[in-house]
Amino acid sequence: MILYLLLTEKNRLKPWARSFHEDAVKQNMEIYNDPATATRFGLFSGAIWIFATALFFLLGFLASFKYSWVAFVFATSIQLLVQAFMTKKK
Repeated sequence: MILYLLLTEKNRLKPWARSFHEDAVKQNMEIYNDPATATRFGLFSGAIWIFATALFFLLGFLASFKYSWVAFVFATSIQLLVQAFMTKKK
């Protein structure tokens, strides 16, 4: 019964969650439809993850792979900060 409902129900969100989702999608589309902003975000994102991967291997070989995973935690937080600054209202 639950499987049938999960497969057949298209919109599983409550009305308040659906409106919140639609507003978030609209806001993101306004921000990322600008080609310059999307390109800038992509370049920052790529640079962050390339640096995090290089730092992971550098720390792994110099210190230990036991602690090098921390580079990805910092990369994730930096990625979220970049996204927050780029989506700030004007």
